Amino acid sequence: MDFLKFGKVVLLASSVAWLAGCNTTGGDSASSVGDADVSATTGVATDGIDGSVDAQTQALLDKKVFLFGFDDSKILPEDYPALDAHAAKLASDSNKTIIIQGHTDERGTREYNLALGERRAKAVKRYLVLKGVAPEQVETISYGEEQPVALGHDDQSWQQNRRAVIIPNGAY
Repeated sequence: MDFLKFGKVVLLASSVAWLAGCNTTGGDSASSVGDADVSATTGVATDGIDGSVDAQTQALLDKKVFLFGFDDSKILPEDYPALDAHAAKLASDSNKTIIIQGHTDERGTREYNLALGERRAKAVKRYLVLKGVAPEQVETISYGEEQPVALGHDDQSWQQNRRAVIIPNGAY
């Protein structure tokens, strides 16, 4: 990308970020990717020609676990920046692929939890695809309640288990 195009992308991304911060309606217009309402991608900031990313972008890419509310598959607005960084990274290299694992807490039947885990994984995939990632770069799988990260039987444990996890295939 030449310097002029890069400058335009940065200006556009800055404008979108500024406008997003000016929301005074108190609404949650982008709170559900299940309904495909998402904001513009801000892109991945690179340090140089080798494609390395700056520290802030790397911190966003390091976030690979996205939590959900009880019995819910809506992506939380605070997860948009990290998902935007993942989308930009994937969209910039069509050879990169990921697996998104959907998980639930232990409450509910096995069948219900497998379906809910699938909805969570697909919500993350849908978000990434809407941000420019090719659908074939993203595989989804649901584990339901079968792979908890917290073994307790309380609200804190259950919240940690209600998640979608991005697993890169190979170098990322």
